[in-house]
Amino acid sequence: SILVQRNQLENSLEKIKELNEKNKIQKQTKEEINSIKKQKENLEKEKEEFSKNIENLKQSEEYSKLISFQGSEKSVKIYDDLGKTVFEGFLNIKPEGKAVVKIIYELQADSVNKKDYKLLIQKQPGTKGHQYEIKIDGKLRDKFNLTQDREYVLK
Repeated sequence: SILVQRNQLENSLEKIKELNEKNKIQKQTKEEINSIKKQKENLEKEKEEFSKNIENLKQSEEYSKLISFQGSEKSVKIYDDLGKTVFEGFLNIKPEGKAVVKIIYELQADSVNKKDYKLLIQKQPGTKGHQYEIKIDGKLRDKFNLTQDREYVLK
């Protein structure tokens, strides 16, 4: 009788171990499914943002065409805001650090009278005067520290 009970206990323990293992696998599977769902959501958001950027780029090319944007840590966003073409990038600069951002773009010949062209450079709040160089057709036209918003008029 004791031997039969022992066998029954061992069988019960074995079944408990199997159930625990199945529960562990189910839990891992649920976690993996949730992780995949989050990845899918993130990819869908990125796809939507990318589509918006492409649409904005198509609209922006009516005025300015981005040739290159060097120095941004994230993908560059291009859009129109209040009648201005915006090239938006992001970079993180450590205290006392330095960085270089180089933006090359082309104006559509029929969209802007070069004598009336204005470049608006907006200072980011909380920053000190960053140095800017404006080159047009490869020639240095101006060099300054940006301590406040500045509108550069092509001369």
